[in-house]
Formats: sequence, C-alpha cells, structure tokens
Amino acid sequence: MTRHLTQTRIDDAKRGTNSEATPLLMEPSNPVPLMSGPVHTCLDYLERKDAYFEPGGAPYYVNYPVQGIPQTNVVHQPHPVLIRDLRHALDRLDIDTHGFKLMKSQTSLAKADFEDDDVIRNKYYPEVKALLKEALGAREVYIWEHTVRNCFPTRPV
Repeated sequence: MTRHLTQTRIDDAKRGTNSEATPLLMEPSNPVPLMSGPVHTCLDYLERKDAYFEPGGAPYYVNYPVQGIPQTNVVHQPHPVLIRDLRHALDRLDIDTHGFKLMKSQTSLAKADFEDDDVIRNKYYPEVKALLKEALGAREVYIWEHTVRNCFPTRPV
C-alpha cells in the first residue's frame, strides 16, 4: 500500500489531477511530482497476531520459495495516515519523545561513490556510525546492511 502514495501522485500528475487535494510541484527536468503540504494515504502495518508471540511464531518472510514452508506468515493491515514534511521541525523532534530524530549531515562521498559497496562500507559507514554515536550517545553502532535507491539520476542520493 505504501506504493500508492507515489503511484497515485504520479498518476495524478500524468492526468493533471490531484486526488489528495494537495498542490503538486514539478521539477522542470523531472516528471515526478514533489508534494507540497500534508498528504493523506495508507501505510501497511504488521497485523498483531497472537501466534507471533508463541515459540517459533515470529513474523518471517522468505525471499525465495522453499518447498513445504509458506513464503511468509506476515499479514498486513492498511492504516490511514497523514504524511507531513517535517524538515522545518529539525530542532523540535527528539528521539526520546517522538521515537525518531531528523538531522542534517554532510558526507565526504560524491554521488558516484554510492555505486561502490566497498566505498560505502569503508567510508560512509564510519561517517554514519560517528553521527549516530554523537546524536544518540551510543557507545556502539552496528550497521547491518545498506540499499542504495536512486531511481532519479538527476537528484542527489
């Protein structure tokens, strides 16, 4: 369901309509609309099931089919949400109060560096670890993995 936010806005832009009644902004070099103002949409959340709390019942998803094992036991429920741009509130959001924190940070990597996993692991990981240690007061930070998504080559990573 999270796809609907982007897909609906792209479909609206192609038709010249706006199903969320929110102004659409377009970059001249990019046909993908940018949102302006709050957006009503649905996000999928994991359905709470008693079975998840039983031994061996934790939610799982197998990336490839395994004979005799269901690919997943996860059930999602869509929940209507209001999505807002919080970049203006950087200083007012706190991890202890809100459960997340927004921060601005610069990296030493160039955009092209994000195409090289070794550069990401050897240069970017230490930058992110230092940022998180400072912001959260953590003694240790472990980065499990990363995924670079850049479907818009004209935009920064």
